[in-house]
Amino acid sequence: PTGTGHASSKKVTPDGVVPGALLHNKTTNTIQVGASTNTFRNISPVVAFATVNSGTISGSHNLALSNGASGADFTFIDALPSTSYTVIVSYYSAQTFGVPEAQKTASGFRVILSGSASGADYSVMVLQL
Repeated sequence: PTGTGHASSKKVTPDGVVPGALLHNKTTNTIQVGASTNTFRNISPVVAFATVNSGTISGSHNLALSNGASGADFTFIDALPSTSYTVIVSYYSAQTFGVPEAQKTASGFRVILSGSASGADYSVMVLQL
């Protein structure tokens, strides 16, 4: 309650967190490991995923879906801090592809399918390092 632990820790690591330390990042709501005194990496790079059956999400983490005429628009429930992420889509007949940079924002991304998104079965996984 007096903050003495925090004050003492600054004496040991005046430049930041000890590399290898585990911490909870309140901004991104992720568990991370210290890569250096002021840079961090996610322990698990998976930040969102969804399984879509007949155009409707049947299971997901951190994603909402809206089907449009030209594709499926996914929105992050908790927006990412940047567009530095990769989307992997598993679609019809074991076809796998990524989402182009032009289709990504920090708040979501668009998946363009060969057929109508409203009746499609596929999965998406979002990785961020």
